[in-house]
Amino acid sequence: MTSRTGPCREGANESLCLADPTIDELLDALQRSGYVPASAPMREALSDRDRWAADLAERLADRAAAVEISSSRQADRAPSTSS
Repeated sequence: MTSRTGPCREGANESLCLADPTIDELLDALQRSGYVPASAPMREALSDRDRWAADLAERLADRAAAVEISSSRQADRAPSTSS
């Protein structure tokens, strides 16, 4: 996974730095290597990426809302309504 290289900074001519894989590249590499997922989220990520990504986005939004609500209660103010 770490053998791919890329430019160290934008506009650089040489690819001397390690490049992080995308989530799709990571999941593809796991499947090719015969990885057997132990958790339900990893099984879903490998079997249905779109559903897994949608579930992840929903969980992140829920957690962000919970943090906002909690912090607004601690500050004794109304939660933010901006997007």
